[in-house]
Amino acid sequence: MKILLINPPWYCLQNLRSKDIPLGLCYLASSLRNNGHECMIFDADLGFGDPKNREELLVDFDYYLRALEDHPVWAKAESVIRDFQPDICGISVYTGKYGSAKRIASIAKQCTAGPATIVMGGPHPTLLPAETLQETDADIVVRGEGEVSFVELAACIESKAPLTDVLGISYKQPDGTIRWNPDRPFVEDLDTMLIPARELIFEKELYETDAFGSIITSRGCPYKCVFCSSPRIWSRKVRFRTPQSVIVEVEHVKSTFGTKMFRFNDDSFSLNEKRIVSLCSLLEEKQLDILWQCDTRVHSISEDLLGKMKKAGCVQVNLGIESGNPEILKAINKGITTDQVQKAVAITRKIGVRSYVYFMLGFPGETRQ
Repeated sequence: MKILLINPPWYCLQNLRSKDIPLGLCYLASSLRNNGHECMIFDADLGFGDPKNREELLVDFDYYLRALEDHPVWAKAESVIRDFQPDICGISVYTGKYGSAKRIASIAKQCTAGPATIVMGGPHPTLLPAETLQETDADIVVRGEGEVSFVELAACIESKAPLTDVLGISYKQPDGTIRWNPDRPFVEDLDTMLIPARELIFEKELYETDAFGSIITSRGCPYKCVFCSSPRIWSRKVRFRTPQSVIVEVEHVKSTFGTKMFRFNDDSFSLNEKRIVSLCSLLEEKQLDILWQCDTRVHSISEDLLGKMKKAGCVQVNLGIESGNPEILKAINKGITTDQVQKAVAITRKIGVRSYVYFMLGFPGETRQ
């Protein structure tokens, strides 16, 4: 079958420029291609946006609302979908992109001959499958981890078989009611996953080479931060790839795209210190001559570990802090203290690795003061 996987626009609707590849769609594309389907990934954010005057534009919400209705991206999306004529259109949906995803689904229904079967996946449809099916042109929602579910789903659509045995999906039935199939068990051995098919991205030459360096080395997070969707997507059980598997992907990306700067996009990269030390040793041994950054928690780094990471090419750690108010940290179940925050940043300065920190504003109960 012909399957078009779409990352709906978001940054360009704020006149900003997207920097990251849609890694989740690349994983899906690998699995689908491996099962004989023709796949293309369309990043609707790619090629639009002007990064100048970023700070000024970030507060221009009216620009965003206007762009949802009138922006060149919609004509381009229609052109790409019309030219490719997919049998299935898969759309990745974060909550912030829900409005643009709805419009993409509507365009796909209108300009495909079938019309195409619309499948939505990602955090928003996973958490709100019924609402997503009721409020959009989506026919099917893939909940949670999608690589196996989407392959089975595509086979059923191709053979016109019933969807009743496909785990991990919700879908509209002919009478308009919604059926909710049981959840799909997670892939236990992440080393069995195929390398994401970054090469299937439409107009991939518009990315900077370092954009292809986004890599996930684990799935899941054991913590309970109330604002985070991760436990509902991946569960709180963490599954790790082996360092050897990660190195294979790093080597592939560097040789294919010329990438020099990588980003390990795990929820918390340094959870398993022994594994990270092993990965750092391999990076040094292979002499890959790359730089990298990662996301982690303030209590998951030490001078010794960060020293080994720096020696292996780490130049930046991104720390989830969220708030400097102890009461807010407690209310959001962050599981950290301001003392740990200060200690972690002090360690990064001592070792000579940049620290980039995440804060959030507007938690329930938070005041301007």
